[in-house]
Amino acid sequence: MVHPRIFPLLLLLIGVAVANARTGENEKVLHAFTARDGANPETLVSDAAGNLYGVAHIAGDSRNSSCSYSIGTGCGTVFELSPTSGGGWQTTVLYRFAGSGDGSGPVDLAIDPAGNLFGVTQEGGNNTGCVGGHGCGTLFELKPSSSGWHFTRLHAFTGGTDGSIPAALTRDAAGALYVTLQNGGNTDCGVGCGTIFQLKPTSSGGWRGSTLRIFDWTFSHQGHPVQLAVTGPYSYTTPHKLWHGVEARPPYTVVPKILPDLSSSRPLEEEGLAPS
Repeated sequence: MVHPRIFPLLLLLIGVAVANARTGENEKVLHAFTARDGANPETLVSDAAGNLYGVAHIAGDSRNSSCSYSIGTGCGTVFELSPTSGGGWQTTVLYRFAGSGDGSGPVDLAIDPAGNLFGVTQEGGNNTGCVGGHGCGTLFELKPSSSGWHFTRLHAFTGGTDGSIPAALTRDAAGALYVTLQNGGNTDCGVGCGTIFQLKPTSSGGWRGSTLRIFDWTFSHQGHPVQLAVTGPYSYTTPHKLWHGVEARPPYTVVPKILPDLSSSRPLEEEGLAPS
């Protein structure tokens, strides 16, 4: 069976291949990773100027061997690809993870209209428990400034009710961040069945975190969520164990759903269990 996170990528690759075959367009490699800038890139976002930003899950720093579970050395990177006047692309590493309090193994990224980047790492943060004792993952911000990019850790996951091992991140129009975490939240599923976690900006300039949903093995065998999207006022996530999604509506009672078309801004009508 194809992994749920890989299936959409396969569809995209098939679509691109068909489109190229029809139009005769040639593929172009924008950047080939060398491990010095990271390896195993996970996601890409873009800004209004056409710059691309992404995360590389491993490698990135030959001086750092603290992430021995990584291939080579380094704990992952955040990078930028910027178009040049000559038609090429320039690659810049914006941040190299140390594998300690900042996290390690970045896996997803989001961007706001001001160009601030938000991301999640799957390990690190508190440096205890969870994956091999390396920590339960972090939620971070990278803010551009005249002197470079400033890194801030917004939350270190504990593996408790907030969850562990972040899988996906998205941002709504109000600036709230939503994260699906594959494990933690409870003691079901052996290591916990996962959570949906929200981090909202406060009027004082800080952030307030809350767990919107803790998955359990008794709820239609939902567990280990891996993907997340926000459509209008609703949030959607895809459990790892099933080929259908769930819909979380305020106050975030989960409703079994057929996986929706996330490109539409129109909320789907309820199916099955009605939200409370």
